[in-house]
Amino acid sequence: MSYTILTGKQRSLVFPIMCNAFLTIDYSDSIPTSEVAYGIWELEEDFTFECVLTPYDINGYGSESETGHQIPVQVINQSSNIISSSNNITTDSKKIMPALFKSVYTVGEQFDYESELYITRTARLTHEMRIFSSTNLQISLVNDTLHNENNPARYKIKVGIKLGSNSMEYFTSDAVILPNQGYRYKYVSSSEVSPSTEYSLSGFNDEGKMEYHFIGKPSGANTGATIPFTNFASALGFLFGGNKQELFVRDGQDFISLGTINTASASSDSPRTIVLTSSPTVSLSNTSELYIKAALEPVYINNTYHIACSWDNENKKINIFLDGKVIKIGTHTKTDDFSMVAEDFFIGATGGGATGAGSATTNKQFMGELHELSIMNKKVNSFSAINNLMPNFNDTVLYLRFEEVDE
Repeated sequence: MSYTILTGKQRSLVFPIMCNAFLTIDYSDSIPTSEVAYGIWELEEDFTFECVLTPYDINGYGSESETGHQIPVQVINQSSNIISSSNNITTDSKKIMPALFKSVYTVGEQFDYESELYITRTARLTHEMRIFSSTNLQISLVNDTLHNENNPARYKIKVGIKLGSNSMEYFTSDAVILPNQGYRYKYVSSSEVSPSTEYSLSGFNDEGKMEYHFIGKPSGANTGATIPFTNFASALGFLFGGNKQELFVRDGQDFISLGTINTASASSDSPRTIVLTSSPTVSLSNTSELYIKAALEPVYINNTYHIACSWDNENKKINIFLDGKVIKIGTHTKTDDFSMVAEDFFIGATGGGATGAGSATTNKQFMGELHELSIMNKKVNSFSAINNLMPNFNDTVLYLRFEEVDE
């Protein structure tokens, strides 16, 4: 068969941030009689699921630090021009969950924010976004983060398979869709170069990327987990506790983790202290240089990813793929054969359609873009393309293409 190459604007099936949307593959509309099932409803034994998608960032810029997202980064407008350097970041992107720029609330005040009602900051950290949902097969992305502050969502791929009347078993990869880990430039405003000797302490790693942000020096040796701290003038408000934010000390071009911060005193306190969750193995002095992670950006919101899983029914094995590479292999504990149920299937959520507070969690709401999706009635070990799907149509039981392209 021949393929037509198209160029122009691509438009996908979009599940916006804070939506309650899903697509239904209706059984009764597709099968005229319940006595004869065909297509995807006839699927049994081996199969391969594929999709091309773009996930959105459901964490958003956080509110854990004293005054919000505080790491100095560039403010880039919609024309991709650097317009200023700012310590408090907002975004016009509809692909990033809105932030809450306040760390201390009176009781109930946080629920004045629609995004907090839709999905709380705590629920975002482990949120499951259902791509395909049925009784016997489920495909999801799962966020795996410790906190929201300067920490875009990191996604694992999760596959659920139910055999016979047994319980669903799940197979989950490591976090594989990640934010960027550093950038190769740094815009410095005049307020950040005083004293200049402090700002000369850059956080470039051995690959030349700005991966760490300098926050100051100990005012003396640490006592166990407690570090007396003299912060750099532009570092106010960067730190937060709760066994979440990681602290590093610089050794040449190496940055050694000291562990996570349990508590950090307020920027107005004198002396200021950092208390780690446990005592570091490195001894610190007033010449040591302390760093936290530099600003991270969810670059994946502008990329596409090929996600797939292949089921070997004879051996009860599942392979999970990202961009054509196997990232997880699992074996089911049950011996029944796989088969689909005669029912409606759902794309983008579980199909429950809940609304109101907490509905994203209830629906396992997907937020992002779907470009293509297919299911074949055979197992595969490799893929000929990852930017678009090329299923063998003789073996295809479901194929959905959501792109609209201007020729």
